[in-house]
Amino acid sequence: MDNGRDRPRRRSWLRRFLTGFLATVGFFSLLLVLGVAGGIWWLSRQEEPLPDQMFLSLDLRRPILEGQPSWMAGWLSDQEEYRLLDLVEALDRAAGDPRVKAVYARIDETPRGFATTQELRSAILELRAAGKRTVAYADSLGELSPANEGYYLASAFDQIVLQPVGSLGLAGLSMQEPFAQGLLEKLGIRFEVTRRSEYKTAFDVAAASEPSPEHREMSQALLDSLDRQFRTGIESGRPSLAGRIGELIDAGPYTGEAALAAGLIDRIAHEDEVLNGLYGGSASGSVVGPARWRRVAVEDYWVRSHPEGEFPQVAVIHAVGPILRGGGGLQGQTASADDVAGALAAARQDDDVQAVLFRIASPGGSAVASATIGREIDRLKEAGKPVVVSMGDVAGSGGYWIAADADLILAGPATLTGSIGVLAGKPVLQDLWEWLEVNWLTTSRGENAELWTLNRPYTPAEQAKVDGMVDTIYRAFKERVAAGRGLSAEAVEEVARGRVWTGEQALPIGLVDRLGGLADAIAAVKERLGLQPDQEVSLVTLPDPGSDLFRLLGRLRRGLTAVDTLLGGSLGVLANGPAVMTLPPPAVE
Repeated sequence: MDNGRDRPRRRSWLRRFLTGFLATVGFFSLLLVLGVAGGIWWLSRQEEPLPDQMFLSLDLRRPILEGQPSWMAGWLSDQEEYRLLDLVEALDRAAGDPRVKAVYARIDETPRGFATTQELRSAILELRAAGKRTVAYADSLGELSPANEGYYLASAFDQIVLQPVGSLGLAGLSMQEPFAQGLLEKLGIRFEVTRRSEYKTAFDVAAASEPSPEHREMSQALLDSLDRQFRTGIESGRPSLAGRIGELIDAGPYTGEAALAAGLIDRIAHEDEVLNGLYGGSASGSVVGPARWRRVAVEDYWVRSHPEGEFPQVAVIHAVGPILRGGGGLQGQTASADDVAGALAAARQDDDVQAVLFRIASPGGSAVASATIGREIDRLKEAGKPVVVSMGDVAGSGGYWIAADADLILAGPATLTGSIGVLAGKPVLQDLWEWLEVNWLTTSRGENAELWTLNRPYTPAEQAKVDGMVDTIYRAFKERVAAGRGLSAEAVEEVARGRVWTGEQALPIGLVDRLGGLADAIAAVKERLGLQPDQEVSLVTLPDPGSDLFRLLGRLRRGLTAVDTLLGGSLGVLANGPAVMTLPPPAVE
């Protein structure tokens, strides 16, 4: 008999059942959608065989990424992006493949970093040396704006073509660095900076009103090195400009007609005219993009040359962006210590991995995080696995710390590296609060409890504490460089002191071993493994970009568990039951 008291209980049970049922149906529907999408994606990658004669088409106006783009970042992006390693590898294979007759590239003034542009130039020059026709087309190289880097890249091609209304913003290199101490002091803000040593000037933007002699000296030396590389690079790509490049830079920028008259470009035409002349009557199927070319070319080579076995595996690991403690960030945005160290540890523990190519494109960051990553480099070497570092546009400060103990370091001539030093500082807001008439009550226990407050400067005792901590880090940094590079303490002190060097400058002082990019680093790995230059290796990126998908699913599961708690356990079957929700975590979390 229904006495009325059981009705709420039945309704509550029914509500939990329906909620759990609908959530389960929704979850499996999501899996179905993901499965169908994955199937479509897999089928789309089943390429037609490459034609016997083809033209490789590149769009170098797109972003070019260091590292492996994350699954989530790629999904959220509205632009197709090239990965530098893939692009360099594709161009390297194209140079040796007789089926590739020409390379056509769209370019503009896109800034991508001087060292990255050098890597692309080197790959294009290799194609030219192999007898491939190379053509660069630009709507404009700067439209009332600078395009030095764009023209530097264009100069590697056989032919440079400009759209009839386009212009060439070639006007020479310039560096501008602000010093805002005066402005900040007007706002009641000043910075206290502890540095080791005099060339460690990154905080001068806020802590100085003008450059120090050391800052000025370093900036002049860096620009001298980059300008020399810029001018000699253009002349090597376009020998007709030899001996004239200085006066041509001084006479810039140029209209299209003026650039043509000066010999800086080869032709003025619309793109359809260029393509008709390049491809002629070729079918559109003869035009191949770099992604398809690389996928099919690698598969073709694998089947032809190695039908019964596997190539030696080389783990490719990236440290891109600021070096931070902890982990869990999206790949390619920060060099999280746990993620990078975990990838290095995974390479050490994998018996199939024989060596590591460690690509660094980082301005530095946490000393503690750098030490965490550096420890895994040491353990790889102890395990007998060679570590070859390839430096991108910048590998300085913590970026150099994690490189210092590698078996071999390669840098681009324009790479910014070194910066062996330490910075610590804080903004002091005391005058700002007085100006704003904000009063603070501070209650503390401990002699140095207020050391990190922004409301007042350090006391002499507190400054001594900070000095001691900075000295300890600086000493550890120099000791690591001395041990890793085989330098005396005196030699390290001479090249340290926080000074930044270009790769060209770093080579003769022993901070790097060779100049070169990713292709050269791959060749160096083969040397370390005792392989011939024409022998293949399998490049395996760690961590796999799919790990971001696993993280997303893991967070989804944790979220469902939290909702389950709020709903009194009605989602238990979903949060804890189906085996599909207990997917193994990625190798590197």
